[in-house]
Amino acid sequence: MGRNKKPRRPYHEKPIGSFVMFLDQWEIDMLKGLFTDTAFAVESKLHRGTMTLDDVQMLRDYINLCTALSITGHLIDHEFFEDNTRRQWQRLQQGFHTFYQRCIHEKCFTCTAEELDAIREGIVIADRIFQLEMFGDDEVKGEPIWVYSNLLYVKYVTDVPNKKTVSVDLTRLEQEILRVRQGPYRRKLKAIYQARLGRRKNV
Repeated sequence: MGRNKKPRRPYHEKPIGSFVMFLDQWEIDMLKGLFTDTAFAVESKLHRGTMTLDDVQMLRDYINLCTALSITGHLIDHEFFEDNTRRQWQRLQQGFHTFYQRCIHEKCFTCTAEELDAIREGIVIADRIFQLEMFGDDEVKGEPIWVYSNLLYVKYVTDVPNKKTVSVDLTRLEQEILRVRQGPYRRKLKAIYQARLGRRKNV
């Protein structure tokens, strides 16, 4: 009998510290919007070269989030991820990096055929990771609070000057995520999200 191909592992509840967090509706909407808006940008804009800087930054956030979840996610099968999708994930990261640098430094939003293939192939994996961790499946419940906590952390790492790397030690990484979650960065992320919504309404 073949091995289950779903990137999932048995759920074991983990202690996440004494801090209790509840998501506001705007935070849930932001997570869902990050998923749907990224999918739209990749499928409808990327190959045409019509993505905006806001789209590119949103795609960066989504890839960073799913990269973090591939390490810290409580529901995905990490062994399956390492054995079966690591190469495609590395292609995604490399392809997006060259595309992102061109967007930032040259204001050119056209990707190469190789970058396009790598990003599209990798986003399929990212979507599976996000959907499982966010919504769960028939066997386990999703963990939107943990997804949101990881988003807070990757945005913090992206925005804080001189913080170019993250810990590879899982215990330490989870501690850092919880520390950022309890800090003032949550308010900053709300401001970023509201500004993004404002720009879209004006388009």
